[in-house]
Amino acid sequence: MLKLDVFDINKFIQINKAVVHEVTDNIFFDKDKRPTPNGLFSYELFGTTPRERKSNWGYIDLQNKFINPVLYITFKKLIPTMIDGIISGMLRVNMDKDGILVVDQQNGFTGLKWLYDNFEKIKWKETGSDARASALAVIRGIPKNEIFIDKFLVIPPFYRDVNFANDNLAVDVVNNYYADILKKTKLLANNNDFDFMSNKTTYGIQTSLNELYNYFIKQEVARGKYGKLRKYLMGKTITNGARAVISSPRYYDNNISSNPVDFYHTGVPLGMICSEFYPFVYKNLVEIFNEMDNVRFIWADPQGTQVKSFNNPRQNFDSKFIDGLLKTYIKAPPARFNKIEVKVDGYKEPLHMYMKITDKSGTEIIRPMTITDILYQAASAAIKDKHVVVSRYPFTEYSNMFTNKPHILTTIKTMWAKVGDVEYPYYPIIDLRMSQNQVSNNFSDTVQFSNLYTAGLNADYDGDQISIRGVWTQEGNKSCEKFMLSIRNVLNANGQINRVTKNETLQTLYNLTKGVKKIIK
Repeated sequence: MLKLDVFDINKFIQINKAVVHEVTDNIFFDKDKRPTPNGLFSYELFGTTPRERKSNWGYIDLQNKFINPVLYITFKKLIPTMIDGIISGMLRVNMDKDGILVVDQQNGFTGLKWLYDNFEKIKWKETGSDARASALAVIRGIPKNEIFIDKFLVIPPFYRDVNFANDNLAVDVVNNYYADILKKTKLLANNNDFDFMSNKTTYGIQTSLNELYNYFIKQEVARGKYGKLRKYLMGKTITNGARAVISSPRYYDNNISSNPVDFYHTGVPLGMICSEFYPFVYKNLVEIFNEMDNVRFIWADPQGTQVKSFNNPRQNFDSKFIDGLLKTYIKAPPARFNKIEVKVDGYKEPLHMYMKITDKSGTEIIRPMTITDILYQAASAAIKDKHVVVSRYPFTEYSNMFTNKPHILTTIKTMWAKVGDVEYPYYPIIDLRMSQNQVSNNFSDTVQFSNLYTAGLNADYDGDQISIRGVWTQEGNKSCEKFMLSIRNVLNANGQINRVTKNETLQTLYNLTKGVKKIIK
């Protein structure tokens, strides 16, 4: 349950003066697209590093006392027909002999300043209503300097920062609210000579404060996992981690031992492996390209004519080229069977990298190497001694997570293959005749693990997602292996088995056996 409370903003600013600075400029950027020094994105006020822009706050001097927007709805309950009129200067009120606010257009007073100056003298009418009693309890229980504020906090820019994508400035809408308040406070500071203008501007500022508060509550907090509270404060971004939909393991014959996704192995899509173990995959890709003169690889033109050599071949395989391979595989599934090709001086058309592959029958095949081929080979070498941690929130006990060895998922059907001296029991089946639409549907892109883990995760196969992250360090992988093989992996804190067959597995077993009749001899 979310609880919102008020506090003394001036005290907050004083205590945290090292990281809370006044914002005075409603202009975001100068003509060079640099944040204005005193503006909402200022480097001088909020810093330049991610840490600084997460922790440095700002504030706006409101130039007058205003009702804390958190409490404005409380005033609407107490004086629903009066509060807007008083602040805007359109309604005059007075206090009767009992101190109760009454309308008095002839001799009364108006304006937020009058309400602030006489706040302690006002006696609020009791009606017996539970809603009104609750509102009165709130007002009476909060100090005046927290009910009325003269400064308003500006959240750190990290949570509302600007996006410079494609040379277009995309600004979070919350900044427009802040800018509007800043603009109106400047007007308020310059029109104190005329009460009606001051009241109009004051009402505009109060309205903007209320709108900003409602924006945070209704549009951000209330949006659950899509809101800022969940995204930035409650959510965490984990290095070398990802979220994925889970699905049941695939079986292709009646022998359960032939399935690589067992109790100790989790099937992870190749693209996710490349992300979670990026530095290791990257290193292996570099090594593969450095071995291009190896017998495994042949360079040829599109007609298949072998190219013996070309000048400075390795200059083509820089970080940009390798990153391009990874991005293509992850973000463009239809292109996963695209051939590896490079532009070389002296050749009109790009050269293709060919590879020698031996199947289970001993037949040697020479064909162009695809993006899937080279990433699979690099990733297979990267995860030999690695583990992944699978978890699902919310955590109620440690059985909500488990450790496993990763098994790379590529094409739905695989084959035994040998490339060079390396044997691959589950090599992706590459069919270069496939259209790109067919390629997209030919891959396993969900995480798969033993059904025995679903109960502990409180998960099933109706679109549930899990978090999965790769473990890099030697110490971490040793710990994962130890936990995976320990009794703690199968027993909960009460000593009960937590890796059990439930949910869809039970339903499957029932459907398979419900028609079987007992044979009585």
